[in-house]
Amino acid sequence: MKMAKIVWVLGSEHSNAHKSVLWHDPFPNFSNSDVLIVNLQSLEEKTLEKRHLDLYNEARRYIFDMLMAEKEVIVISSADQERLSWLPIYPIIRSIAPVKIKSRKIRSSLDIYLETVEECNYYIREFNLGYIELLTNPEY
Repeated sequence: MKMAKIVWVLGSEHSNAHKSVLWHDPFPNFSNSDVLIVNLQSLEEKTLEKRHLDLYNEARRYIFDMLMAEKEVIVISSADQERLSWLPIYPIIRSIAPVKIKSRKIRSSLDIYLETVEECNYYIREFNLGYIELLTNPEY
C-alpha cells in the first residue's frame, strides 16, 4: 500500500500542503516532510536581507539534509540570482530575452504548474555545488 507523501511549502501558503512556512516564520526541520516546495518568487529583498543568516545557516542545512535523505525538493525559481544563492545547490542563471514556452513533451508531476508558464526570461548555465562539496568532501 502506497502512503501519501507529506508536502510542505516554504515561502507561501497553500491549502493542499500539510504545512506552510512563511519566510518570517522559524524554520522547522524540513526533513520531517517528504516533499518541500520552495517558493523563491515570494522571497522579497527586505526579507532576504533580514533573514540572511537564518537562510544560510538553518534553511540551507535542512534542505541539504533532505537531499541527502533522497527526499524531494521542488524550487519555484526566480530570475534573481541573489534569491537562489542560499540554497545548498543552486543554478547560475543568465538573463535572456523572453522566450515563449510551447507545449512540452515532458510528463511529470509538475505538468499542471508548467501549463501556467507562458514565457521565461533566463536559462540555467550551470549549478553551484560548493556547499555540497564542502560538506561531503572528506578532505575538508
